[in-house]
Amino acid sequence: MRLSVHALAASLLLACKPDGDSGELPPLDLGAALGPDEARAGKLSDDDLGAFIGGTAGEAAAGDYLLYNDRVRFVVRGLHQGHWYVGQPGSLIDLDIVRPEGQADRDGLDELLSMAGLGRLFVAQTVEVVRDGRAGGSAVLQMMGNDASVPYLEGMLEMPGLFPPNGVEILQTYTLEPGSSAVKLETTVFNTTDDDLLLDIMDVGMTDVASHRSFVAGAGFDGAAPDGDRPMVAMVSNFNDQAWGVFRDDADLPEGLSGLLEGLDMLLAQSDSLELAPGESGCSARMIGVARDLAGLEDYRRQLRGLPRAEVSGSLTEQGSDEPIAGARVFLTDGDGVPQALAFSDSDGSYRIVHDPGSWQLVVVGDGSNEWMDLPGGPGAYGVHAHSSTNERALLAFTDPDSADVAALASGHGRSEPVDVTLSDEAPLEQDLQLPQRSWLDLTVVDMDGEPMPAVVQLRYPEGAEDPQPPDSRLGEDRPRGDARKVAWLLDGQASVPIPPGSYDLVAHRGFRHELAWELGVELAAGQTSELLLELERVVDEPGWVSADLHAHASPSIDGECTVEERLVTVAANEVQLHVATDHDHIADYRPLVESMGLDPWLVTVPGGEVSTNLRGHFNVYPLEPELGEPNGGAPRWWEWQIDTPTLFDTLRDLLGPDFLLQVNHPLDNGMFVHAGYDAATGEPAHEDYYSPDFDTFELLNSGGFEETVELREDLCAHLDQGLRPVAVGVSDTHTRLPGPGHGRTYVQADVDQPDQEDVEAIMDALAGGRAVVSSGPLVLLEASSGDSTAGLGDTLVAEQLSLSIEVQAPSWIPIEQVRLYGAGCELLQAWTVDPEAASAPLWFSEDVEVQPVEDGYYFVEVEALVDMAPAWPGGHPYALTNPIFVELP
Repeated sequence: MRLSVHALAASLLLACKPDGDSGELPPLDLGAALGPDEARAGKLSDDDLGAFIGGTAGEAAAGDYLLYNDRVRFVVRGLHQGHWYVGQPGSLIDLDIVRPEGQADRDGLDELLSMAGLGRLFVAQTVEVVRDGRAGGSAVLQMMGNDASVPYLEGMLEMPGLFPPNGVEILQTYTLEPGSSAVKLETTVFNTTDDDLLLDIMDVGMTDVASHRSFVAGAGFDGAAPDGDRPMVAMVSNFNDQAWGVFRDDADLPEGLSGLLEGLDMLLAQSDSLELAPGESGCSARMIGVARDLAGLEDYRRQLRGLPRAEVSGSLTEQGSDEPIAGARVFLTDGDGVPQALAFSDSDGSYRIVHDPGSWQLVVVGDGSNEWMDLPGGPGAYGVHAHSSTNERALLAFTDPDSADVAALASGHGRSEPVDVTLSDEAPLEQDLQLPQRSWLDLTVVDMDGEPMPAVVQLRYPEGAEDPQPPDSRLGEDRPRGDARKVAWLLDGQASVPIPPGSYDLVAHRGFRHELAWELGVELAAGQTSELLLELERVVDEPGWVSADLHAHASPSIDGECTVEERLVTVAANEVQLHVATDHDHIADYRPLVESMGLDPWLVTVPGGEVSTNLRGHFNVYPLEPELGEPNGGAPRWWEWQIDTPTLFDTLRDLLGPDFLLQVNHPLDNGMFVHAGYDAATGEPAHEDYYSPDFDTFELLNSGGFEETVELREDLCAHLDQGLRPVAVGVSDTHTRLPGPGHGRTYVQADVDQPDQEDVEAIMDALAGGRAVVSSGPLVLLEASSGDSTAGLGDTLVAEQLSLSIEVQAPSWIPIEQVRLYGAGCELLQAWTVDPEAASAPLWFSEDVEVQPVEDGYYFVEVEALVDMAPAWPGGHPYALTNPIFVELP
């Protein structure tokens, strides 16, 4: 007779419940520190301050379940819908080490999804703390549920039913032992169907790429992964303070699908293939571990497996000073320099690696990120979905720096020479290591009045000089995009920048309204601090224009490569005055950080979101207010709807209200115009169900998409000629630090010079009204007049004859070569060639043009120069297009 699965689950739950956990017990304090012989499990409530796990991917909330001991912490989602793309109950959502008091968490896990067969997700129906740990021994959490399809996968492909559930029942058990660095996850599958089943048990980890990267033993951060089974699939913090991974305590992970997503900095670990006849059950077990570094986690794995543990340890110091270096990466490599293991040096400079016996080399990288910011709390640990108590810790570095404990990140030391070592499992090896001395450059960037201001400073090797230590990407070494040795963003105009000694050319820049500031041949000596003051002159100072970036990403996006803190610094340094947060399928609020970081004088941030449908294009919606407590801030869950584009737009307006702008993103690059087959010649789409004219703005310039501006200009005219009034905008769509926000921007004429939150509505009204210029540098002023009547961008002038006044302004490093005046139907009315040698910045062009319309229409101006904007924006070139002025005959 087949045993009832739920009856079996109940018996398992009861069998595992210890006598000591029965009866009335006082409330469990999940924030209490534990000793080495203790572990705990319990359900979180808002009273458990200090128990929630935060960080860029943190989302632990009341109703979720915490397991922790004196080393590690894990949170499993309770019986509610959570954040990110799946959000189903029962998934592992947060993890971190136990950190010192005052140190912000660094959770880099969006969610770890357990699957019984590809695309078939475990979803919990019940959750119970079987052992809370107070009676001693392990802490145990068990969940009963079933397999289900992944709505996001089916929704993005618009293929409902692609992964039909098998109809099995699943028991998930998390067990955390005292003193363990890993929680054991056991998945028991009950085949309650009438069919034979072959089920691959796997865990898929969606990670925060702003804070973590995958590391593969035998490949490192960027190499060809070795064939064969995987000892572990692992993610490593970019900030040298944490690593986590999935492994087994009895075998390697089968090659199968394990490691399939490593190049995407995601994690997939296949553990077992279960062959189950009707009525049978099978179990798969694996370990999910987290430690301060990958070497510590690997040592724990080897202990569990009884594998060889050949050890090397020592101290890392600086040459010349013998000062300990914390937060550096110590690699164990083979003779070809291929990384096999990785440790981080501790606060006292110590390191420790356990690996196989044999001949190896040790190499140390002490250069951190060469896209560098002088943030007092490190690169950032604020989470837009994290509990308020954890974000308070993350903000301490800005609001109360003395009470914040910041994990060290070595920077400026470069790379050591390899040191040969021979490891034996008979006796530990002691090997001290050193890194070259670094130099320091105390930088200050000021305006013409001597006041410090945010800016970007590039440190470059002089022309013709070669990098004396070319980066090894396998070691995670980077160089900033654009060939600089280091790029520094100055939050408040002042920073002390660590960098290897040498000769450098420096250039400072701040958006498109300032000149560049150069300092050539700066000599930086080892162990010495030099000072440098750079002055930036603002030369484009037309009042009333706000510089806006209406499309930018950070860590809330699945592909956002910088933290929220880092994004705001890049916004301020590039003189973007109005930043719209448009993370993929999130409504994220960056506003709490602006005040804490002291950025109020420089920028305003506006919550929004990018509705990122896979087959219909991407659409920004802004401004919005996040819905606290709702998944992803109340972002539209479009993958659950399966509707055509006109209905999608109607649904968005019904859901989000009347007071937002709907923007068509990158229309010709996975955008609505290309999906719909929009034809500018006819003004009609080839596929009506993929197109709707009910949008407010569209991206004519998306960062470096200059080759699309000609076709998109025609698309603009096609819409205008039908009586529609979409507003063309320029955006960066930045996911990275470089080139960053504002490379592709929109100038909005809102009669505001430096906006604050109270000005947002007026700016959005001006944008919706077409008072905007698309730009990758120049500011173009266009005004129409007839008699005593005048009209600006977006306005309508009633006149039989009119004069158009055109001005083009830009700094000297943004020259102009072509100015073109267009009328209705994109008719080129007049074109001018500008000789950059003869013109003078900032006024590159000025002209008054008399026109006599023969019918109602419109006029706009386009400017361009086919010159590279390096070093501020390598690969970019000057471009701008105004939105039209409309004319009606009397």
